[in-house]
Amino acid sequence: MKKMYGSELADDSDELAALLNTFWSEHHTFISRTGDCFKRPWIWNKQSNKDLDEGLSHIWHRKNSYGETKVFGKFACRVCSKIVGMGSAERNWGDVKHLKSAKRSHLGQEAVEKQATIFGASCMEYADMKREYAKNNSKEAYKFWDDDDFDEEFNMLVETTSKSIQSQRFIKCYIEEWESESIKKKNDLSKKKLLVKYGGLEFEDLDHRNRSLYRIDKDDMVFKTRVGWCVTAYLVGGTRDDFDVWAIDSGLHDCLATYYTKHPNKNVVPLIRKDQVETIADLATWEAPLDTEEVMIPKQSTSQKNQKNNATRNVPVPDYHAPTADGQKGMKQRNTVSISSKDSTTVPGEERCGNCGKVVQPVAHRCDMCNCAMHAICGPTIGEEGYGAKVRCPKCNV
Repeated sequence: MKKMYGSELADDSDELAALLNTFWSEHHTFISRTGDCFKRPWIWNKQSNKDLDEGLSHIWHRKNSYGETKVFGKFACRVCSKIVGMGSAERNWGDVKHLKSAKRSHLGQEAVEKQATIFGASCMEYADMKREYAKNNSKEAYKFWDDDDFDEEFNMLVETTSKSIQSQRFIKCYIEEWESESIKKKNDLSKKKLLVKYGGLEFEDLDHRNRSLYRIDKDDMVFKTRVGWCVTAYLVGGTRDDFDVWAIDSGLHDCLATYYTKHPNKNVVPLIRKDQVETIADLATWEAPLDTEEVMIPKQSTSQKNQKNNATRNVPVPDYHAPTADGQKGMKQRNTVSISSKDSTTVPGEERCGNCGKVVQPVAHRCDMCNCAMHAICGPTIGEEGYGAKVRCPKCNV
């Protein structure tokens, strides 16, 4: 149900919750034969209703439940209409018999499975080539079925939508259930699934002052032992060597959601959870300062610390890479603003750095062990540098 009708909804959205709740309520009335729809006795009579004896469940649902329910009838028509038989299993066994001959009788289970899959795909491709050749070169009248014929078959069961809406790409900007396992598995199937979700997307590096625009490679990824699969992001307008490797975590998801929120694209629609709304809204409106000046804060003596209630303090704003005159990335600098000491208490929503104790706003870096907020320059970076990278605090860096 979630894959067929909830793929365009976030996992914690109210719309998906209402959809599933309606489905299970209607499913209960179907099982118990209650409610105005399923308590009619004549629809369960096998003598008068031949669809039950002939196994035409989708026709039965089309007549009796599709027009009477909101979700269950449409779902039942689509699921029950699929042909489920021994044909695919028989074809797979035929491929296995062809490959595991007398001379290759010692093939292992994993090797047989992979070779049978490749052999079956090759046979299907060869059949498509023969069908295309016959269609273009034969003088006889042939009727060939393709995917469009089957897609149009069930138009009466789905709502009519324009092609522009159907071609939209919905990106869930968080780790999905299937994704948490695929990231750690080093195999081609997991790699392909992740490329389908992330390949070709664009985002801005929020750690850079000019917010460099990157595009994720749609053909290749990098696997790292402790991190798992990582996307390869190339700098838009740069050379092939201008790329960064990004781990698939909250930092990448925040960059994707922020970019497509600030730059709406009719073909790419970001989906975020409720706990991400406030963070993405803050990141979408936050801009790094253009003019910076390194401010050196001298160490305070004990007497000066005791008089801090009558003094002013400096609070850092978000860090960024300041470019040098030749356009290269320079050292990280810090711009400060002076505020009154009476505002030294932390307001709700603010967090303080685990090293210097200053306010971190917005929170982009955290310790990988205790999860406290950190400045990018207040500790060693763990893993790849970039927005959302883990920065270990002094207490855990022992």
